[in-house]
Amino acid sequence: MDTQKDKLLAKAERLNVYRHGPVAYLKKSITALLFENWVNVLMICFPLAIHMEENHGDPSNIFFCSLLAIAPFAERLSFVTEQLALHTSE
Repeated sequence: MDTQKDKLLAKAERLNVYRHGPVAYLKKSITALLFENWVNVLMICFPLAIHMEENHGDPSNIFFCSLLAIAPFAERLSFVTEQLALHTSE
């Protein structure tokens, strides 16, 4: 019985995302978001497109940056939808 309790405690400790503090969690989350998938690097195009829009940049460059910025958000939306389907059994 103690071994099962020990296993559950070990699992709870692994799942505790704040065990090293909120700053470490935030750093780990941002690193995972930006660098685990190469497509996520394209997220930098989003603020670039906004900057070009605010400074009256070339519309074709704004469109191209916006187009590139959509890809990682679409990938994330697809991933979240699949995870939701797994957890709701739909």
